[in-house]
Amino acid sequence: MLNAFSNVSMLKRLIVVLIIGALMISGAVFAWYSFKAQKNNAPGTILPSGGTSMKVLLPKAATHFRQRDPKWGKETIGGSSETIRAVGCTLCSVAMAVSDLGHPITPSELNANMIANNGYTEQGWMIWGAVTPATDNFAEVVVRSKPDHKTLDECLKRGEIPIVKFYLPGGIPHWVAVIGKDGHEFLIKDPAVKNPKPVKLSSRAKWIHSLRYVRKR
Repeated sequence: MLNAFSNVSMLKRLIVVLIIGALMISGAVFAWYSFKAQKNNAPGTILPSGGTSMKVLLPKAATHFRQRDPKWGKETIGGSSETIRAVGCTLCSVAMAVSDLGHPITPSELNANMIANNGYTEQGWMIWGAVTPATDNFAEVVVRSKPDHKTLDECLKRGEIPIVKFYLPGGIPHWVAVIGKDGHEFLIKDPAVKNPKPVKLSSRAKWIHSLRYVRKR
């Protein structure tokens, strides 16, 4: 009987040791992959989550414009033959930001105003400085040379709306509006997503490649 109890006790200790060992290995593997991920990002990029832990949702961030909305999806972006449906993420994100800041404007209206103010390059890329005249001098876009979590946090605290660029599968550049934060997770409105509810940026992006933010003048 004593041997039986000893065997059971030894078996329990062995199981505990194995569990602890497995947890340590799992932790080491996770740390290694996290370190590798940090090292493999392109210069000037940051993770889609981070900065100061806080809980904020911009109170008026209710606008959600979709690129594929039939009201404007077939319209062409100024300076190119491509449609808002295909490449209008930047336009829709800026229109959402400007509208939520207090100057309601649809992607269609903003597109027309941008065209009238020479607000696109020949490739159809948005000229950020043209947003001010295109919104009747209501808003301006501040361009950051590289993204950083501190700027994102400070913008949200001030009630300004960042827009960030990341790459979709296949290397397609994509812009979204950042409208809040939950802990270390930034919350976004994505013009390519049908659901109007905010989603975590980390669910859509591996890295943030560029940062702009929209504010009242």
